[in-house]
Amino acid sequence: MIKSAIKYCIWFLVGYTSYAQTLYVETALSSAYFKGYTNDFGVNTLDNTYSKPLELGVGAGVIFDISKNKRFKWDIGANYNKYKINSSFLLGNTSTATQYNLS
Repeated sequence: MIKSAIKYCIWFLVGYTSYAQTLYVETALSSAYFKGYTNDFGVNTLDNTYSKPLELGVGAGVIFDISKNKRFKWDIGANYNKYKINSSFLLGNTSTATQYNLS
């Protein structure tokens, strides 16, 4: 039952979007870090010299023409990025490594 529902949804999507719409799939490499961070006392206690790993991001969507002359378009899509940040914070003279996984 579920397989046939998925099959009909895919066929509907392909048939519907083949008439004057455009499907897109995107991939990206991203890197995240804390730039210009300051704590409540106005002091930057983070050490951003650790590696900034590249993370893969993916997305997909549909672009619709919303005007007859095709100059205005509407984009509906979704994307996912998995951010992982390697950093450390300073407590006195001691640097403690930490990792933030924002997925």
